[in-house]
Amino acid sequence: LKQLNEMQKEQHLTDVVLYTGEKEIHCHRTVMAAASLFFKKMFTSGMKESREGEVHLQEIDFNALSLIVRASYGEKLKLNGDNVQSILEASDRLEMREYIDDCIIYMCNHMDSDNCLDLYLISKKYSHDQLKRSVVEYLVFGDNFADCMTCSDS
Repeated sequence: LKQLNEMQKEQHLTDVVLYTGEKEIHCHRTVMAAASLFFKKMFTSGMKESREGEVHLQEIDFNALSLIVRASYGEKLKLNGDNVQSILEASDRLEMREYIDDCIIYMCNHMDSDNCLDLYLISKKYSHDQLKRSVVEYLVFGDNFADCMTCSDS
């Protein structure tokens, strides 16, 4: 995988270009298909993207997509408070279960009274029961309900 990673960075033997807005990422279909059910379906179903070598991904944040592609080539998925939601959204759209799980774990581990209600809304939007349970546990069993209500009023 290390050699593929270097080849992707140098754009050697890449066979597909992912576009988001005006920006592009060159990569290998096999790597993306192995990491993503979305790409696997696309590249094995005879869709035009599999023949043309271009995939236009509207509504996916370029920075999130870049980090996801890097992780698909073996790098650690670099999550932080500023990018975790956009990476979750992109991973959900691209059907990348491993990265969705990484985002949920990150969110659960970084929950506090300032973000718990937002995380609950995210859990509902994406139907992530693990995150929803964690928020409920944080509120009910962590005795943090009053703190969260105070934060949501500010």
